[in-house]
Amino acid sequence: MLPLSRTSAPGRSSLRFSVPLALSLAASCAVVDSIKDGFQVVAKFAGGIAKGTGAVDGDGKQVGDWEYLSEGGRVRARGRYQDDIQVGVWTYYFENGQKEYEGLLENERREGRYQYWHSSGLPRATGAFVDGREFGDWMFWDTKGRVSQRGAFANGLRQARWASYHPEGSLAAEGCYWDGEAVGRWRIIPAGASGSEAKVSWTAMPDGLEWVSEPWEEGSVRREGFLLNGRQQGLWRLNNRNGEPRLIGEFADGTPHGEWAAFGDDAQLVAAGR
Repeated sequence: MLPLSRTSAPGRSSLRFSVPLALSLAASCAVVDSIKDGFQVVAKFAGGIAKGTGAVDGDGKQVGDWEYLSEGGRVRARGRYQDDIQVGVWTYYFENGQKEYEGLLENERREGRYQYWHSSGLPRATGAFVDGREFGDWMFWDTKGRVSQRGAFANGLRQARWASYHPEGSLAAEGCYWDGEAVGRWRIIPAGASGSEAKVSWTAMPDGLEWVSEPWEEGSVRREGFLLNGRQQGLWRLNNRNGEPRLIGEFADGTPHGEWAAFGDDAQLVAAGR
């Protein structure tokens, strides 16, 4: 059996982004179209896998540690099975031996922090999954290791503040998403221009929707999120004084609702749930 062919459904297309054309053209950093829908990476190179080695039980179900090799003898995947179901940390590799991505599987869904790499070994993306969907802060890098985008997800959709960057590191575009769609005021800064030369575009928000950002005394963001008709709605982020997330979670009509995630001082996910 090839790994993961039956686990490609959870969270599929959750990293496909929709961005207004004007924003896409203004930012020199292209929007990442996809960071591996679910586990279709295995389907992508399944034909190139020569063999998998591991144990099966008396019922023919995969158990314990398994390793999959390409036709060239390179390791392409490593992980564990329990009763024919992938569990624990799985690691996938490029043909050149560099890691492609790595993360935890629980109940056949991605859970906790995942890391993706380019074939050069440089980071491509990192962020957390909750119940198989992207949640909380994510960061993306280009092929030369430069930060290209950063922002938050809720239920696998872009939500709240996002920013993209030019290759030299300066801000290219900044604004907010609501349920995966760009809304409200966006600042677009051409390459080589100063912040004062930013162009401003506006996309209408749904009626009653308002973006709120409250600072700490020293100026860093204390908390931010959307209000709908004066009540907290959607994803909200509560930060430490250093600007790193402390809590990220969802509200419905002013009441905590849906997924919540807590982060440690190192910004690593420490707990998540409803």
